[in-house]
Amino acid sequence: MIIDIEKIVHGGYGLGRIEKKVYFVPFSIPKERIEIEPIAQKKDYTIAKPLKILEKSPHRIEPKCPYFGICGGCHFQHIDYKEQLNQKSLILKETLKKIGHIDVDIKDILYDEPYYYRNRVKFQVQNKEIGFVGFYGDFVKIESCPISSKAINDLIPFLKEFSKHFNPNWISVFYSETQKEYTVKFSSKDFVDKEKLKKFKEHLSPKNLVGITLAKENKLEDKVIFSIGTPFSFLELFGIKYRISLNSFFQVNIGVVKKLINILDLTDGFGKVLDNYGGVGLFGLLIAKYAKEVKISDLNKSSVNDAEYSAKL
Repeated sequence: MIIDIEKIVHGGYGLGRIEKKVYFVPFSIPKERIEIEPIAQKKDYTIAKPLKILEKSPHRIEPKCPYFGICGGCHFQHIDYKEQLNQKSLILKETLKKIGHIDVDIKDILYDEPYYYRNRVKFQVQNKEIGFVGFYGDFVKIESCPISSKAINDLIPFLKEFSKHFNPNWISVFYSETQKEYTVKFSSKDFVDKEKLKKFKEHLSPKNLVGITLAKENKLEDKVIFSIGTPFSFLELFGIKYRISLNSFFQVNIGVVKKLINILDLTDGFGKVLDNYGGVGLFGLLIAKYAKEVKISDLNKSSVNDAEYSAKL
C-alpha cells in the first residue's frame, strides 16, 4: 500500500488517507509518499508501519539516536529541529481548536538544545538490563540516551551494576545541574534488604548520589517504602532554592525554563495570584517577590510540600 502524508497529529503520527480511510504512520513527514503495512485496526483509523520512503521530505535527517524508531521515547528525531518546532506548534493549534474551540496565533517559540537536556529519566529494567519500552511495546536495551543529560548518561554504567544487585522493575533518576548531584528512585518485585542497600550506597555508589529510595508505583504519587540518604535534591534558579523530591514534578528542560522565566514581565507587580498546577512553585515562588499574595495548587502533594519548604528558605 502507498500513502501520501498530509500532516502530523498528536502522538507524532503522520496522517494520510487511502480511499477515505485514515491511516496513522509513525516516523513520517508531511508531503512524503510512503509504502506502508497496516499493523493495527482501530475504530476510526488504522496504524501502519512504514516500509519504504518513496518520496522523501527535504526536512528528513538522520536521527542522532541509534535506537530511534524502535525505542518509544522520541517521535521526531528524523525531522530537522526547526521543522520539529513548526510541526509541534501546528499540533498544539489543532488540539486547542478541536478540544477547546480556541484559535491561537503562535508567533514565538521558546527552545533550547535538542539533545542532552533532560534532568529526569525513568528507565525500564528487564532481566537486569537498562532500557525503555519500545515503540511497538517490546523492551529496548540501551547503552546511552542522547536526550538525557550527559550526567545521567554517565550514570548508566552504575545503574546497570545496581540492577544486577537489586533487580528493579524501573529506575527513575533526577540530576540537579546546580548542585551537581543525583537522586534515584526504584521499585522491585524482589525483597530489598535495607542494610544491603545502605552498604551498596556507601561503598559502590558515586559520591554525588545523595539518595536512593525504594518505592511502590502508584498512579498519582509513588508510595515510598524507605530511603537511604536524602529523598530530594535542590536546584537554584534566579535566586530561589527549590527543593525537588523524588515524587515531585519539575520541568525536565532547564534551558527552556530559564528562557521562559526571562520573558515574564514582573515590573508592574501583582495583587493576588493563583499558581494552579504549580508543581514545586517554579513560577509561584518567583512571582511571590512581586505579589501581595500567591497560592500554589497541585494534585501532587509532594510538590506542594516542596513548595512550602522552599518558601521558608
